[in-house]
Amino acid sequence: MEMKMRLIGALALMLSLASCNKYSRTETGLEYRFLKGRELKEQYGPGHYCLLNYMLIGPEQDTLQNTFSSDTLAEFPYPVEGGNELLEALQISSPGSIIEVRVKTDSLKAKIMGNPRIMALPDDDYAYFVVAVDQVLSPGDYEAYRNQKFFARLMAENALIDQYCDEHSQEGVFALDSFQHIRFRIFDANKKPVSDPARFMNAPIQKVSGQVSFHAEVRTLEGQLIISSAMEGRRYKSIWGEHFYDLPALNEWPFYLKEGEKMEIVLTSEWGYGAAGRMGVPSYAPLYLILSDVRSEQ
Repeated sequence: MEMKMRLIGALALMLSLASCNKYSRTETGLEYRFLKGRELKEQYGPGHYCLLNYMLIGPEQDTLQNTFSSDTLAEFPYPVEGGNELLEALQISSPGSIIEVRVKTDSLKAKIMGNPRIMALPDDDYAYFVVAVDQVLSPGDYEAYRNQKFFARLMAENALIDQYCDEHSQEGVFALDSFQHIRFRIFDANKKPVSDPARFMNAPIQKVSGQVSFHAEVRTLEGQLIISSAMEGRRYKSIWGEHFYDLPALNEWPFYLKEGEKMEIVLTSEWGYGAAGRMGVPSYAPLYLILSDVRSEQ
């Protein structure tokens, strides 16, 4: 994170120093200037991926989007063809370069609808994309990068999960399902522990019904409450095979409970909010989930 802050500071300095530099213009009308590095001499072929950070700055120098504060690089398919200003900028950016693109606010609002901050920008003004391209990887190198990143993340998250389960084992030991990347424990209607370490290796108990209702509570491992159906005063519902919730665990795990059981699950971000996170949940954060009062809605 400290390195990220230094990068953001250096970027701010580059922007201030470049304020007097003129923009170049492509044949398609793209206005750009390089804050660091140089233009790509020969474009890459299909299947390559760009690892990068980007920032969108409004006319009043307000930051509208920013991935520089994230602890991971954004991943974009290398654009063999353009289509918008950001893609065209990627086409001409070499690894290690930082490019600034000037975009008319009218054009930006027409292409990125649904973002209230962008839609509130004034007409007939300029916004600015700043893109720092770290690497451009071949298809094979990208696959290796993804695998290495996945296993490194998984190991880091599992270390946090193991620590959490060790510290909260007084009421019962958490079983491990290494295939699904979760730790769990089950209690019956009398609050007694149920020993069933193969629960997730078998077919879902409620799959035949096709639809269940249930109560759910989600917290971070630090204890911050994220979701509570009880506090919302309603029961959640899931239909087998449908992905209604942006928390994947809620779409699937309720079907593995018998009526009357309560299940506590500590899961990796693969079953949580992933790289994007959400308000109160940072990227790649493990979560603690309680499922209870499952009922068939057949």
